[in-house]
Amino acid sequence: MSFPRFAPPFVHVAKQVGTALVGAAACAAGWVVPPAAALAQQSDPRSRDYLFITNADDVRALWVNPAGLGFVPEASVMAEAAVDRTNGWVKLSQYTLGLNSRGLGLAYQRDRSRDSVSLGVVRIGLGLPVGRGSIGAAMSSYGRGRQQGYDLGLRYPLLAGLQAGLVVRNINRPQPVFQEGRQPIVTVAGATWTIAPQLANVSAEAIAVERLGTESGFDMRYRGGFVVRSRRPWPAALHAAALVTSHGTLRQWSLGLVIGGLDRAGLVASASPTTGLGEPQRFSAVGVASRRAPGAAP
Repeated sequence: MSFPRFAPPFVHVAKQVGTALVGAAACAAGWVVPPAAALAQQSDPRSRDYLFITNADDVRALWVNPAGLGFVPEASVMAEAAVDRTNGWVKLSQYTLGLNSRGLGLAYQRDRSRDSVSLGVVRIGLGLPVGRGSIGAAMSSYGRGRQQGYDLGLRYPLLAGLQAGLVVRNINRPQPVFQEGRQPIVTVAGATWTIAPQLANVSAEAIAVERLGTESGFDMRYRGGFVVRSRRPWPAALHAAALVTSHGTLRQWSLGLVIGGLDRAGLVASASPTTGLGEPQRFSAVGVASRRAPGAAP
């Protein structure tokens, strides 16, 4: 694996593309919503391990960037399951079911990553085309506590082959019933550059996570990744992603293989190392079936 060498160039790209935009959006979100007290513990959807806010066009965009729901006219269904390997034990930690029809998405996720409690999340989202780009919004309802969370997203092609996106998550800082604190506002700005159509692209994101409690401001993270595709002998795509801190320390990496075209299935391995590269602790299986209007981008 070569993620430490791979990550720093994307740190530089992400800073250039997104830091100013992230800072402005994070400050605006903090001004709209009053401060909270503690950091939440909700696990992120597994789709965010390997997808970026500018390259999710099917129902998985509901969890990554709701603007992606309206970027390409399509209908899709998906199922995703993940297992975690910790202390020699392997357990089902999360599963997700979802569907999208012409920009209206609905999904259910069960998070079982904790020993004492599991959390069900119902999420509904809508994406609409705006000019060459799209906008979207999503609402999540967390378990019996009926706590709601809201996300807003934007996606727009800046140049031929260059997509830009912005997402603000947890706008009202929801607090699931089993948590002592609220979820922080997370602002993500990113871009995807298509090096060769249908063959390869690279992506970068700058992520601002709000600091909750007495200390104001936000912590920065940076993600970089690529997708390499093959059309023969069958359609296949290799996904790779790495997340680093503002100091360049590797915090997560993912590597996955997806086989198929509009109907596809894949496997993804992820790690969250404390030192060095670590080793895969999370394994995800995903299946997506899509139908798109004639002439729509693949």
